Amino acid sequence: MVAARQQTNGAKRNPRSKGEFLFQTRYGNPLNRDKLREKVIRPALREAGLPESFRTYDLRHSHASVMIDLGVNLLALAQRMGHSDPAMTLRLYGHLFEGTQVQLSEKIDELRAATEPKAGTVVPLIRRKAVGKP
Repeated sequence: MVAARQQTNGAKRNPRSKGEFLFQTRYGNPLNRDKLREKVIRPALREAGLPESFRTYDLRHSHASVMIDLGVNLLALAQRMGHSDPAMTLRLYGHLFEGTQVQLSEKIDELRAATEPKAGTVVPLIRRKAVGKP
């Protein structure tokens, strides 16, 4: 895994520069995938009380699911997930948006109920000018 590469005057730095990798050996080399899982991912999963069988993808998918449940804007989610196009986010996580129409309808009903006039109040639909008044 490589940390975000910095660019200087349009030229990319050598990705093997010491300190460039997010997870690296003490010599600055990238940590082997299996070692990363053994030394970093599994201990973190145990500490969090999650099954060690969780994959990094599962954690990513769970994060997207939580963001969708929180009602995050699709564009914001796409940016957070690193997708260049929100359509890609929708293709990957669109199934998680099921039920959003029901939630939207419920929110609109709540808003309507909160702004609804009290019983017996007359609400004119069109205001007409009184006869003889400008």
